[in-house]
Formats: sequence, C-alpha cells, structure tokens
Amino acid sequence: MKRDLTILLLIIGGLFAGIYFWLSYEPKTDEESDKPDSSLFGEEITERITTSLEQQLTFIENEHTDAFEKALRERFEPQIEEKGDFSKIRIVQGDQVNAFTTVGDGIYLFEGLLKKLDDPEMVAAVVAHEWGHIHHTHVEDRLRRDIGTSLLMSIITGGNQGMIVELSRTMMELSYSRSQELEADDFARDALKEAQIHPQKLSQSFLRMRSLSDADSPPAFLTTHPALEDRIERILEFEVDDDFEERELEFDWDEFIDSL
Repeated sequence: MKRDLTILLLIIGGLFAGIYFWLSYEPKTDEESDKPDSSLFGEEITERITTSLEQQLTFIENEHTDAFEKALRERFEPQIEEKGDFSKIRIVQGDQVNAFTTVGDGIYLFEGLLKKLDDPEMVAAVVAHEWGHIHHTHVEDRLRRDIGTSLLMSIITGGNQGMIVELSRTMMELSYSRSQELEADDFARDALKEAQIHPQKLSQSFLRMRSLSDADSPPAFLTTHPALEDRIERILEFEVDDDFEERELEFDWDEFIDSL
C-alpha cells in the first residue's frame, strides 16, 4: 500500500512531462542488458536523490565500521576495474533485516541484517549481490518499468524536491524481477569466488534470512526478493574447484558487531 501511494504521488506530479518519452522508450535487448548504463540520471540529480535518501536514515559510523568497509573493499578491489565500482558501504541504524542500493551506487546495510547473519563472509555475499544490481543497472531498469520513463524524465528535468524525496523512498523498497535477481546472484557467486570467499556463503545468507521468515514480520530483504527457494537451490548446485582456498576477511568482526 505504501509503495502504491508513492508511485501514485510520482504519477500525479509528473503528468506534465507528457507521453513523448514513454512512447520513445525502447527496452534494452539481452545483449545490451550486460552493458552498464548510467545515462538516465545525471550527476546533479543523482546527488540530490542520494542526499534526500541519506537525510531519511541514521547511520552508524565509527572506527570499526570503517574497518569493515575497508576490508570488503580491499577484498573486491582487484575486480573493480573490470566490473565497475560501488561508491560506498554504509551501515543503517535499525532492526530491519534488509539491504539495498540506489542510483548513486551506494550499498546500504541495516544493522538488523548484520546482527542476524552474524558472519562476515555471509555479509560479504549480500554486498556482492547488491553490487551485482549496481553492475547490471537494475535500479534504473526497475524504475523505468515501475514508474515510466516520462515520469522519471519529469523528475530529472524539473528537479522538484518533493518528487525526489518520494523517488528516494521508492528506491529503498524496489522489488526486482526473477531474472534480475538471478543476474545479481550469478554476479555475486563469481565475485565471491574470485575474492576467495566461498560462493555458498550467498546461499547460507539466504537460508539464514529464510529461517527468520517464520516470524510475524518477515525480513524486508525477503519481501522484495522473489523466488528465493529456486535461487537457493540454483546457488547450491554451483561447485568450486578442489583446490579452491578460502581466505577470511581481515578485520575484527566481534568488535564491529559490538560497536553497532
């Protein structure tokens, strides 16, 4: 209901943009979908959306969260030139079991997710999954489909702050298609293997979150990520070479958790 209201507000505010951009939009082909494309939002609007989003959240920042981000970035660093970068990893205060990314390419992890997973490599797997959404520009693709290109263009060209606030809220609750989730899973699986983190940490993180879904309020991460059972089975089928060697992340996880 909340998400429907958000979209309705965007529609009402964006009607003046007309139907031209909607008619002129052509979905990307399968070949084109592998190519990063950040042309929809310019730098200024992206910054305004990111600022609006971050004003609505409370972040946890200390030496231990800095060490956490540094350890993850250093482990994925060798792949960044090929796969593209994520701009930052930020820890959001709150009990929600959730993670998301936005058009600013930041990755946001709620402390509730970190405490429930309670395993640095499983958290690294979630980060890699969100990085996959960034690599494949899933946020923009989903916004085009859910809201419409003409309405997005009205936000971009008009820059109305109220609409930008609503758009930033929408990004926190985006629901991806099954094919987009599989793309992000495949990206994460390969990125983890290359980073010497076992790819099955991804399936373990999903299984851990699924175990929480028996509660009255299922984790937010599950409510926005469809077909979880099939995805878990698909990841479990992936095997690594016999000579694969895992390497632990180099930071103090217990101190990090205690600092939240």
